[in-house]
Amino acid sequence: MYRADEKPVCGHDKPITSRRLCITCYNHHYTQGTLNQFPTSNHRLTDVITEYRHYRQGGTSHTDIANHIGMTYHALHEALKRAVKRGLLDESER
Repeated sequence: MYRADEKPVCGHDKPITSRRLCITCYNHHYTQGTLNQFPTSNHRLTDVITEYRHYRQGGTSHTDIANHIGMTYHALHEALKRAVKRGLLDESER
């Protein structure tokens, strides 16, 4: 997982969105078809849930949690759905 203070590999002073890139560089490489140059990050579901619970206890929003973990909002949302389905997270915790 990415630390909240970690910089993207592109060197820009922006939050990491995916593949260790900022949103500007991610969009550039997406449109150019060169995202395959950057490895995907694999977040273990149990690690995501641990981090999620930690930040939610402090009242952090889903958007900010995703940023802290180094995931997109959509990826976090999908991970939470999988966690509920697998019994790792109660629906009321989402």
